Amino acid sequence: MTDGPHGLRGFRSFKSNPSCLLPCATGMGATFDEELLGRMGGLLGEEARAKHVHIVLAPTICIQRSPLIGRGFEADGEDPILSGVLGASFVNGLQGHGVAACVKHYAAHDQSRDSIEDNICMTERTLRELVAFARSDPWSIMRAYHQVNGLHVSEDPLFLKKILREEWGFDGLVVSDWWGTYSTSEAINVGMDLEMPGPSAWRGKALS
Repeated sequence: MTDGPHGLRGFRSFKSNPSCLLPCATGMGATFDEELLGRMGGLLGEEARAKHVHIVLAPTICIQRSPLIGRGFEADGEDPILSGVLGASFVNGLQGHGVAACVKHYAAHDQSRDSIEDNICMTERTLRELVAFARSDPWSIMRAYHQVNGLHVSEDPLFLKKILREEWGFDGLVVSDWWGTYSTSEAINVGMDLEMPGPSAWRGKALS
């Protein structure tokens, strides 16, 4: 597993093996070119295979609700159709090489002041209008740090069970963001599969 979405970070944050650096997602999003984004994903897939990487933490499909979000450059733009269409092309290109895409950050991670404590308040109708998850079959998904309507996404059965698993039929791997797990039984019971990074703080001995 390695970070993306603009290249393969590798296993170290500094002095890692060199990787190809793609343009930022906002720049790629400005093209609205599905074929190009598929080729970009394919390029990362080829490099991942060469480096024995099984999962790439990309693409970022957050919607840029505010220009002040610090990681906005990782996302394609403020339009959910743009983000969904190009994100799907990127996923298909990447996974065409047998490498899992990990779509992030699910769900509604569209503004940020203090990621862990942020509470995004919205109706379910608004949520469904803003979040796209179609035209591809990602093998993995990363859930977000924050809360939606007062409950962390990592513990919310609406997001991880009802919508993701039951309605969308997702049967892949659900991964936490780094140090983004806040409970043991609550997270496991709603289907949060993998706590990152290891060694686990909320599993292992905590399960006993």
